[in-house]
Amino acid sequence: MKRKDILAKIEETYNKIYAFTDSLGDDALEILDEHTSRYNLSNEDSTLMEALCDDYDPISLSKDTLSCLLDAYNEALADLRCE
Repeated sequence: MKRKDILAKIEETYNKIYAFTDSLGDDALEILDEHTSRYNLSNEDSTLMEALCDDYDPISLSKDTLSCLLDAYNEALADLRCE
């Protein structure tokens, strides 16, 4: 998967996770934080969130790191769907 595709999937997945805040409040985002922490990617996730909000490519994050973040986001979304 290309870098821009990974970033697009992360943003799409984040939006799905964020939609759960309507019913779960901040717990939905805390679940995401738990997953990024489990991958030891909390700092990288902060960088990613800043980039997504400001609409730029976080070039300091490697493609492998972005792939790991996508995995963490997908796992968080799966957990939220089970709740």
